[in-house]
This record gives sequence, C-alpha cells and structure tokens, in this order.
Amino acid sequence: MGLISRGATAPEVGPPRPSRQGIDAVAFTTALRHAAPARTVLLLAVLGALAACGGGDEKKGAEKGGSQPAAGQTVSVTTATVTSVTRTVTASGTVSAWEEVPVGAETGGLVATGVFVDEGSWVRQGQPLVQLNDALLRAQLRQQQAGVQTAEANAARDDAALARSQELKERGFLSQASLDTALANQRASQANLASARAALSETQTRLSQATIRAPVSGQVISRSVTRGQIVAAGTELFR
Repeated sequence: MGLISRGATAPEVGPPRPSRQGIDAVAFTTALRHAAPARTVLLLAVLGALAACGGGDEKKGAEKGGSQPAAGQTVSVTTATVTSVTRTVTASGTVSAWEEVPVGAETGGLVATGVFVDEGSWVRQGQPLVQLNDALLRAQLRQQQAGVQTAEANAARDDAALARSQELKERGFLSQASLDTALANQRASQANLASARAALSETQTRLSQATIRAPVSGQVISRSVTRGQIVAAGTELFR
C-alpha cells in the first residue's frame, strides 16, 4: 500500500479530460458542419431567383425584338472618279533659252518715246515693246492720203474724157489724134493713182513699224534701248 500524505488530493483514475481550448474548437467545427447545409440551401435559392428574373428579361427582349424590327445602319454611297494628281519637283540648276530671237527696228532715224518691258519680262507675240516717235510719219500719211484722193479725181476725169472722145470718134466728129491724146491722159492718170496708193501703203507700213512688237512669245533676257534714244534701222534692241 502506498502512503498518502494528509491534505493531499488523490489523483483521478480514468481517461484524460480535454482542455477548454480543445472543447471550443470541437464545438466550432460541429457548428460549421450544421451551418453548411443551411448556407448551401440559401445560396441555391438566391441563384434560382436570379435565373428566373434573367429569363423573364430575355423573354421580354425576344418578344420586343420580334414585334419591332431593328433599326438599319445608314450607308453613304460615293461614285468613284478619275482625277489628275499634280506632282511638283523642286530642283536647282541653270536655265538657258533653246532659241534666242534678236529684236530690232525696221524704221530708222526715229526717237524712242516709250520702252514698255525690261529684262526678265515675259511677253506675248505681238505685244508692244518700244514706241518710236511717229509724228512725222503721221503727217506724211495724211499728205499721201490727200494725194490718193487727187489721183482718183484725175483718173475719174480722164476716164470720162476718154469715153466722150470714143463716142465722138465713132460719130465722125473727132480725129484719131484727139482720141489718142484722151487715151494717153487716161492711162497717165491711172498710173498716178497707182503711184499715190503705193506711197500711201509704204507710209502706213512705216507707221506700223514705229511700234516695235514682240515677234514671238517668250522672256526678255537683254535690253539695249532707253527712252530718248535715236534708233537706227537694224539696231538690236532686245533679245
């Protein structure tokens, strides 16, 4: 037999008792096991309600789509056309004329009263370049116009005289010598008229040459005439 001291408590015989922390863990695990089925049932119920709502919306959308057609998309149609595209090439270099045309005066002894272009100017064919003093030529033109009128009057008079002489000769009232004289006078007056007309045409030509014009279209690269200069015939004025 063993000895038991006074005041001491004898140890309990049997299986060991679990601690308080162990009891709490076991109780929490048991509670989770009992709560899991209830939570699962609640989650399934919520999902079923959401599915029912979604199905109703889809059904309403399908019914609405079936009753009203979807709006079409607006499309713009453009006709294809062919157009030209301008390409600009920039380059540096020296440009020279492939043909140079000297421009001079055909009528000499006149003073340049106007110079209308300068070096670098672009001109068109027939454009005035220089104006020469044409006052003397205009005076000669008026004089020769009067000479033509006089020659025309003399020619008309001699034509009428010849016609009368021929009539008198046929009737026997005029000699052949008188008829020959009338014929000679008529021919002389016609010659004078032709000469007066030729002189008038020459003066008109010289008057037109008093305005020096561009023979071709192009660019002026040199100028050798100034205002007030007396221009001689054949002198180069431009190039």
